[in-house]
Amino acid sequence: REDFLWKMISFDYHDLPQVASNALSDMVCITAMGACGYNLTQLQHRPNDVQNNAHEFKISVSQPSQDILRDQMIRKLFVTCLLSANFRLRSMAVVIFGTEQNEVKVACDSLESICARDVLTGNNSISGRSPFDILRQLLSADYEGLGKRLWTTIFAEILLACSDHSDGAYLACKQSEHQLFEPREKSKTVKRARGFLRPTQYQASKQQVLHTNRNNDYILNTTYSTFQKAILTERARKRFGRGRCLIAMRTLIHGCVDTCQLIFCCVLKAAWQNIPTNERRASLIKPMESLLSRPYHAQFLKIRENSRINAIQSILGVILHLRPLPSLDVFLIRSLASNYSCQREVLSYFEQHFTVLKRNGLEVNISSSELIQSILHVYKTLGDDDMIVSINSSLSTFKGTKFALSLDMYGFVIKSTDAYLALIDRVDGARKDFAPPEFELSVWEDRWVKGYKELSQWHLIDEFAASHGDPELMMECAWKVKNWDKVKSLCASPSVIASLVDGDPVTKMSEIFLAIHEGKLSEVENLHAQTAQLCLHKWQLLPSIGTDSNPHKVLLQQFQRLVELRESSQVMVETSSHSSGRTIPDLKNLLSSWRHRVPNSFEPISVWEDLFLWRQQIFDAVTSNFSWSEPGTLATLHDRPWTCISLCRTARKHGLKEVSMLSLSNLTECAMDVQDAFLKLREQVFTYRNATASHLKGGLNVVNSTNLSFFDARQKAELFRLKGFFLDALNDKTSSNQAYCNSVQICPTYSKAWVDWGNLCASLFVITRKKADNQPDAKLVSRVDFM
Repeated sequence: REDFLWKMISFDYHDLPQVASNALSDMVCITAMGACGYNLTQLQHRPNDVQNNAHEFKISVSQPSQDILRDQMIRKLFVTCLLSANFRLRSMAVVIFGTEQNEVKVACDSLESICARDVLTGNNSISGRSPFDILRQLLSADYEGLGKRLWTTIFAEILLACSDHSDGAYLACKQSEHQLFEPREKSKTVKRARGFLRPTQYQASKQQVLHTNRNNDYILNTTYSTFQKAILTERARKRFGRGRCLIAMRTLIHGCVDTCQLIFCCVLKAAWQNIPTNERRASLIKPMESLLSRPYHAQFLKIRENSRINAIQSILGVILHLRPLPSLDVFLIRSLASNYSCQREVLSYFEQHFTVLKRNGLEVNISSSELIQSILHVYKTLGDDDMIVSINSSLSTFKGTKFALSLDMYGFVIKSTDAYLALIDRVDGARKDFAPPEFELSVWEDRWVKGYKELSQWHLIDEFAASHGDPELMMECAWKVKNWDKVKSLCASPSVIASLVDGDPVTKMSEIFLAIHEGKLSEVENLHAQTAQLCLHKWQLLPSIGTDSNPHKVLLQQFQRLVELRESSQVMVETSSHSSGRTIPDLKNLLSSWRHRVPNSFEPISVWEDLFLWRQQIFDAVTSNFSWSEPGTLATLHDRPWTCISLCRTARKHGLKEVSMLSLSNLTECAMDVQDAFLKLREQVFTYRNATASHLKGGLNVVNSTNLSFFDARQKAELFRLKGFFLDALNDKTSSNQAYCNSVQICPTYSKAWVDWGNLCASLFVITRKKADNQPDAKLVSRVDFM
């Protein structure tokens, strides 16, 4: 019985045609109402003929046992009727849901008259229920059978059904004093209180809302003349009224998500405002938290259509507008951000939460505040590093922290890392007059680790991670420094296994690294599929793509790494088979695609290293398998020189000379062709630019000691151009001029040499003119012979 009822509750109607889907849905609704004591056999046989034969239509109501009424499956099945596509069945379900008091059925004759009135006249309002009672019932209902649908539509419809349906309707403006619900008595008005549950005057929406007024005529905008005539016709037939307008609105919310969300916001604000006391409002917070924490909300991930909003986003978006703001559990709201793609709504709630605390004079302990930590956590999931740095700077108390964060924000990686290290060293020095709060110390350490990642100091980061017991950071350092024994031991640790259970794709990639290194290539395909599913799951939980979608960028980078991991597995399979047969594989297509598949030049060095360090390990494995081949043939099986030189060039452009030189040091024992040798020499010379005089002389010595006989004309011209640059920087203008002359003579089409030579001539002209201006009696120099 339980299994059958659950299949009825969770049945997916999207797989059926519309006609069959509607018929089956009607049968389920009739079955659910029949279990609750409502005999709708006549409606089951003639669902579309009720209105034409209203005088013959009768509903018999029996009194079922209390066990049936309290059965969880029956109640879940009945809740699904509230979103039925059949208007009549849905209206009956709304009336029955709204007339239940404390889960006990009212008298049979009363229910029969209500249902008959609903079918005959369409006046299916719910009377006698206060906003507090209906909200408590809505928040306590079980919507598990509607997890894939926008069940907040039920809130909007039932709150509309509970509103005042009497009298006519008119278009009211913002300044109107009329309310959606019946106003409270003056004796029940509460005084203003401080804190979250502080009642404020209900502010109506800027858009026009329908209200009631006994003494006012029907006001319409004259622009809509056709609509006005239709309304006047209905009014002449005495079929007008607020009730009919609300019924029309209840129908519209099932067809338009935006309309539903707008009306849901209006009615929930009005209902919350009309709760008489703050104590009653506070008593609704626990049911609200219980509803938000239900696990069945995750069913929206199984929807095939691209839904623009889920139920958690909908209800959180409305909670933001409630005044006084309900104080919900911070950890609960924080978990909803990443699990239901509602980061923006959660951040707005946290900001309002923080504002209310400060406005009411409550002290927020920055170092231990769950609210502040939750805000930073949500921004971290969004990848908004600038906002994280700004918040840390505004909350820090030491000037040194603000200075280091400012350097970090503007991209001075080396200077900011040195500043963080200096602050940490002061703490390690155990000075009594320097005791930073725990919050700032964690900021220093986190930003120091991030800076050292950009500086490629993985051995130091590994020591730091080991001292602090950070398994994820140790795992990242271990495979990048080729410590595979440590990677294997970490994969079996409980903390890493827990992160795998939580669905961390980065940790899952470490298992793929280890499987490829150990030669377990049969397991790679399965691990690759699991990791791809984890990445897709995370992608689905991200907000919509905007102008600066950092989390989407991170996932796209992870997808690229997954593609290369799969290709690496195929390379290892191919190389092992060819190596055993003493044949040479053809890897030119793969190496060519890897050359074109690189990050953007403006992306951090850590992103480049995630790809290039793994490629270098694959190249090491390939060369070790074919160590018996000739050096020239072996050079065609890998692309280590180009990989190291590209990483060196990117690091140089980012101003990271240490990383650039470290990358070049990996090419000391690597055979390469003339073009790669020239690019390596060029990058090595570039590391001496924009430095002290000793470094400039070192760069000049490198150029002078180079054997030019192996290079072509364009490459020789570039070396002479670099020689001219160093001579110019050392203030040897004559020799610099001669070097530029040699460059353009060797390759007259080399534009960079002409530009630099022109700049030198322009600077010499400025110097000569200044000398002439300073010596007016001397002979004016009209021409300078540079040749």
